[in-house]
Amino acid sequence: MDIAQLHAELMSIVSRLIYQSEHKKLTHGRDLIDFPPDDLILTTAYFTPSDDSSVEVSTTEEMARPEFEWLAEITVKEPENIEHYLLRPDSTIVETYGKNVFDVSLAQAKSLRTRLLGLIKR
Repeated sequence: MDIAQLHAELMSIVSRLIYQSEHKKLTHGRDLIDFPPDDLILTTAYFTPSDDSSVEVSTTEEMARPEFEWLAEITVKEPENIEHYLLRPDSTIVETYGKNVFDVSLAQAKSLRTRLLGLIKR
């Protein structure tokens, strides 16, 4: 399995998580700058796998992607660490720290997949 395959799998998992989530936020253009007010721009789902950690997954709508430059965003918050990942349209996965962007290794992507799979309701 390579990064592009994991990217596709992660996109599928994120979509499934958003679909099943009871805690969602829909962001419309009126909540942002430079978008038509009634257009849905992104959808975010929230999960709390434990008392001291949380996971947020977001997807952008097609028309918003040129502005955002990503298909999905995954944020994992733990007491001592915050991990922020972007799934880009070119099938790459990056981790960001502020304005610094780093390619994600195959091992990191597999670890992220395992974490997200643990959130799916069976």
